[in-house]
Amino acid sequence: MKSRLECVLLWGSLWGLEEATLGHFLHHLPFSIGWLFWFPLAYFFMYTVYSKTGKLASILYTAGLASAIKLTDFLLLTRIDKVLNPAVSILLEGCAVYLTFWVIQKRSAFNRYQFIRAFSASALYQLFYMIYILIIPNFIAAIPAVTDANSYLKDGFHCVVNALTVFIFLKYSGKISNAFRQKSKTKLGMSPVMSTFVSAVSYVLPILTIFVQWMM
Repeated sequence: MKSRLECVLLWGSLWGLEEATLGHFLHHLPFSIGWLFWFPLAYFFMYTVYSKTGKLASILYTAGLASAIKLTDFLLLTRIDKVLNPAVSILLEGCAVYLTFWVIQKRSAFNRYQFIRAFSASALYQLFYMIYILIIPNFIAAIPAVTDANSYLKDGFHCVVNALTVFIFLKYSGKISNAFRQKSKTKLGMSPVMSTFVSAVSYVLPILTIFVQWMM
């Protein structure tokens, strides 16, 4: 990929596309399992962008793009809470992962403890979102605030499960990727033709993602 901008456009749009498709499906299930997917997938998108660009700011840019894509639903005159809450959640996920990687950059010894890295990001996001729900007006929230021990236990459970999911991803993603490369005997990087194609797609994908979102 030719530039960091294209990388952010591609992965931020894919994140938005995931929210518009898988997220839409999960919201319509009669039981709540969306929490199993949203943060781990968000971490995957941000981790991938950071790995490819090497720049912390790319994490926030990617989250900002995915959030902006969600905010375009306001043009459809949708309920405020159905647009604002997911958009803010995406930004808070970005802030949590950004802060985690910022600490790792300052204290590289923490990078060896992958579960701590995963748990820190998950816990920070959960804390940020709890604070958000507590401070916004009730007519926007449409989500029960954390008010009793059961609520805290539920959010804590979500935090730990998400951390374990991210930890498994961190532990095995590199091994799986290396094994795939060795088996297929592929070289690092893409051919010039494929690189040009992916670059072109990165500029088109944000618009396509918005279109798909509006059709859901």
